[in-house]
Amino acid sequence: MQKLLLFSCFFLLTISLFSQEEDKLYTVSKSLSDKYKFSNIKAIDEDASGGVVIVRAYYGGMIMRLKGYYIEHYNKDLELVNEYDYAVDDVEIQGVFIADDRITVLEVNYDKIRKAYVYWANSTSLSHFNFKRTQLFHFIREKEKRVNFLKNPDPPFEDKFYSQLLFDSNKKVFTIITDSKKKGRDVQLIHLFDTQLNNKGEYFLEKETENRHLVFENIEYDQGKDALYLLGKAYEKGKRTKAISLKYAYQIFRLQQEEMTVTQFDTQDRYASSLKLLLYDDELKCVGFYSNRSDNRYRGLVYTTLDKSSLEVKKQKYNPFSEQFMVDKYGAEVEKELSNLTFKDIYQTEDGAVIFNAEERYMKSNYKSTAGDSRKKVNRYHFNDIVCAKLNSEGNMEWARNINKAESTTGDQAYVSYTSVFGSNKNCFFINSGAIPQKISKNRILFKKGYSKIPNVYMIDINSKGEMTYKEVVNSKDFRFPVMVSKGIVSNNQVYFLARRGNKKQILKIPF
Repeated sequence: MQKLLLFSCFFLLTISLFSQEEDKLYTVSKSLSDKYKFSNIKAIDEDASGGVVIVRAYYGGMIMRLKGYYIEHYNKDLELVNEYDYAVDDVEIQGVFIADDRITVLEVNYDKIRKAYVYWANSTSLSHFNFKRTQLFHFIREKEKRVNFLKNPDPPFEDKFYSQLLFDSNKKVFTIITDSKKKGRDVQLIHLFDTQLNNKGEYFLEKETENRHLVFENIEYDQGKDALYLLGKAYEKGKRTKAISLKYAYQIFRLQQEEMTVTQFDTQDRYASSLKLLLYDDELKCVGFYSNRSDNRYRGLVYTTLDKSSLEVKKQKYNPFSEQFMVDKYGAEVEKELSNLTFKDIYQTEDGAVIFNAEERYMKSNYKSTAGDSRKKVNRYHFNDIVCAKLNSEGNMEWARNINKAESTTGDQAYVSYTSVFGSNKNCFFINSGAIPQKISKNRILFKKGYSKIPNVYMIDINSKGEMTYKEVVNSKDFRFPVMVSKGIVSNNQVYFLARRGNKKQILKIPF
């Protein structure tokens, strides 16, 4: 009887363990040592064989500064097959990208002999790390204290010289845009390259910037017609002073060979406050948020289609936020401020509908006392609610939903925010949550404490009708490493993340 009882317990325990293993919604690599404690992911992408490549910038010294880039290459079985330490010497790094099984580091240095800024591309294949440097272009000017690699296209613009790096949505081409003031006027050079580093054209903007200050936000490239589209904000300059005001209008540029076409969004009672550029068949689309002239609060979504050649506006629709959306966010349809929304992802369905995701982001600063009785400024970055909306092919809003979450950090932002994936008519969000989701009023769910010591990972699904569900995919009891949930890469219906704790790391793979 005792033997039978022991056998039964053993059998049930085995079944239980087997079931738990089957219930796991992820696979994970073995734990590896990691000496790059102070590091940030700069690029992550898949290779041609289903593997993953991660490039991290690491920092060191008494005064923290960039020391180099650590490159790690994993195969499809999550095994580390190659790694490389890319030291940074006397150059400034504008960006890093992975394409066509190659890694490219974009560098800038000042040549004192030529008195010129020189832009370089330093590339290597993934199979053999053997970097080779290629000069992209150079231009003569006096050396400034630093090059401002402009990441945020919002004022103030205090630097005399800055440079922008923009990729198209397909990661097939990139532009390097340099802005250099010449006798108080902005002069912009636009250099277009494909990811094989072939020069696709150079464009010079001077008349277009005579009375305005241009900052570009995103680009698209029509490979068939060899046409480049740029979406930018044109800030007004004072008539009596050189100061740049906060007033701006969106402009779209079409550059093809030596021809240039420009159009501007400008209406009497509404203005586009945040836009994204899209190519779809024979149409050019702009989708984003709009506001009223009297205030800066987002009122809804604007959808515009343009002729790809003439940039003539063919259709424009304004969709105010729905009652369902306001209930999602506030628990009632109320007149509250909706601002600080930042675009993150945008997708197009086969039938021409547009699905886009944005996030409520802002920064708050405060001061804390240090050991020497002085005060240190601390910036806290907040990543709160996610906004998801669908516009059909005619530009009408089918639905808009708000995912309530609250998270912030003063450190590595890779652990906060989210990664989104679109497939099978579903929009999936992967987020961290250090607390069990809370039920709040109007049947809403709130995800809190996104970046705690060991947060769980949740997957939130929004289907084609705007219906929302969620489930836990990684439990902190089973997996002990915090996940860099905003730095995921999608490959073959799976999403990969890097997870780190102390001097250990693992690669996490979750199917969706």
